[in-house]
Amino acid sequence: MNRRRQTGQDHTTTWLCKKPHPRPCSATSTTPRLTYFGVTTTFSQKGDAFFIETDNAAGELETYPVEYVFGVEPLQQYLLPLGNGRLQALSVAWDTRPDSEGGQRWYHLYPDENLPAGDPLHWTGGFFNWNTSCAECHSTDVEKRYDAVNDRFDTHYEQIDVGCEACHGPGSEHVRWPLQAHCPPLKPGLR
Repeated sequence: MNRRRQTGQDHTTTWLCKKPHPRPCSATSTTPRLTYFGVTTTFSQKGDAFFIETDNAAGELETYPVEYVFGVEPLQQYLLPLGNGRLQALSVAWDTRPDSEGGQRWYHLYPDENLPAGDPLHWTGGFFNWNTSCAECHSTDVEKRYDAVNDRFDTHYEQIDVGCEACHGPGSEHVRWPLQAHCPPLKPGLR
């Protein structure tokens, strides 16, 4: 596979802004707040670290460090730590499209619905938990490693993004394929 072609795909760049991040993500250069049904979410940067102040599970404002920024086009989302190994996807996202296409703005994923703390679709709820709802499809070789006794995650992954082997199987099969005396038909996705 042409590595240059592969690295230009969204699969390999979705976690480009992972922690620690050497350069600001695109969203830091604009108005750093969004008010949604009376809750103002504020974005800030201190040195190389990013922070978000928003409502917590009790409905009170709290400041969280941004653990990861993921996504390329048309949006970037933010994973915030809630303790016990939990990572939650904030329901406020950054529209990466150019200003001329209506982008370069903050928006809520559910713009017309009031989702206060305690609602199942509030960002602190189970539907926005990265460990259980996102990681399996958006990362490679994920082990959730949930400890029910202590209500704690120790999630591990081989690659934080979607690596080639997530869809195409072990790379060793790809290398071995052309060495066979009679090459079998290509598997979908192997070229």
